[in-house]
Amino acid sequence: MNYKEAVDQVLKRRIFFDPVKDKEILLLKNKLEITVAHWQATAGYQFDPVRDKEILKLRNIFGMTVAEIQLKRGYMFDFERDKEILALPSSKKGKTILDLQTEIILNKLIGG
Repeated sequence: MNYKEAVDQVLKRRIFFDPVKDKEILLLKNKLEITVAHWQATAGYQFDPVRDKEILKLRNIFGMTVAEIQLKRGYMFDFERDKEILALPSSKKGKTILDLQTEIILNKLIGG
């Protein structure tokens, strides 16, 4: 399966690839280094922060990790268990994934 076919399967048919069995497909990327895993996270798949740590660290040319996409889609990382993921730099200059998660939590608390 090539990159385009894999992305079409994820976005159009909502059929997700298994991070263990289909890892080589999830690692396929385009010229902007956007992997199939980035698209799968965008489509709502939640990668396991313990088992899929390598996938969550994948970064595209814009500096966005799969973890950041997953965070923006509503997944909250555990402060104790996921320290390595939370310490990753985000695509926002000078901010980590932890900083972004904290902002999201504060916005929810303040905004209701």
